[in-house]
Amino acid sequence: MNEAVSWEDLRDVAGSVFDIWCDGSEQQWAEQAWKYISKAGLAAYQDELGHTQVLIRFLGLAGIYHDFWHVAWEEPSEPDYGIWAEELNLSPIRVGMLLGRDRHLEKAEFDADHESDMHHAVRYLSGAERDKIFPVLRDGFGFGGVSGLFISLWETARPMADVIIDNEEGLGQTAMEGDEGLQTDEEIITDEGMGKAYLWVEEGCRPYGPES
Repeated sequence: MNEAVSWEDLRDVAGSVFDIWCDGSEQQWAEQAWKYISKAGLAAYQDELGHTQVLIRFLGLAGIYHDFWHVAWEEPSEPDYGIWAEELNLSPIRVGMLLGRDRHLEKAEFDADHESDMHHAVRYLSGAERDKIFPVLRDGFGFGGVSGLFISLWETARPMADVIIDNEEGLGQTAMEGDEGLQTDEEIITDEGMGKAYLWVEEGCRPYGPES
């Protein structure tokens, strides 16, 4: 019988994994995203190895958020996958088994007791999980296409924003406190400063940064 990793199982760890802004907006985004992942069956597992893979999938979601921060705002958050793995009580043996199933890493050396090796191993495995996560967030279960996913990520990085829905036209509008004007979702997407981040989302939220 399949079991599943619920958000309640992850909530405590999510508080440190999704911890860039102090207002908790990124944790709200992650909780909503995990609901879509669960609905798609990607939080379910049958054995302990599968359980480990689902937890690594959760870190894949975290990696997407942290990389968006890096791409959009040019401020790397320097996630530590080794510490995250420890907080999730990931078994180094099972991490090694998952690495062993990857034909590209069959001959790779992995020292389970070496903190740096654990960081790189979990970073690699969680990055590979993005191929499963991204379509869920982008498509039917998710945020409503590339534009919707981009807006959902962007809005978490604006903790002082007031989001207003224009009932007549159905367009989301965002304004910073004290701003006189409102910026619609369409204006956000076409903002020249957001072009690089939008392209990154459009191309699948691939791992980003010097370790990629």
